[in-house]
Amino acid sequence: MHLHSVFDTHYFLLRFKTCCKHCNFMPSSHQSLSKNKGETWTVPVMTNYPDATSKNFTGRLSNGLYFLINNPNQKSRDPLAISFSEDGWTFSKPRALRKQPPARRFSGRAKPDMSVQYPHAIENQDSLWVIYATNKEDIEISEFRLSDLETAFRE
Repeated sequence: MHLHSVFDTHYFLLRFKTCCKHCNFMPSSHQSLSKNKGETWTVPVMTNYPDATSKNFTGRLSNGLYFLINNPNQKSRDPLAISFSEDGWTFSKPRALRKQPPARRFSGRAKPDMSVQYPHAIENQDSLWVIYATNKEDIEISEFRLSDLETAFRE
């Protein structure tokens, strides 16, 4: 199977294993595994996790939980959600980080209306700071306390 991947995000599962989430304009995420620091990868496998064919972001929090930030609605880029995993392979319990964005102010090519996309995240001082674009017009930053994210996962 050949998988043309447009946006990939990588994160470490264990000391010598790296996982890659692929965004490839298909309605579900794909992932693959490397055991040699990314020199070679397993054949990408389809997950059961929906994706809106937009960029996703993955990482591991200091509390040990892995996270995936993406647009799980296959028909739009709303909401922007976070899901969690203890093993870095199987993600569940999606929670909306941002939903119902305002209407776009300017029309343009490939600019979906009322969309949040292109996430990135940084952990700092017991919070996860999520950076994302709204309607491809504005960059926004939202802060989420790690304790709240862990509570959401444990519920």
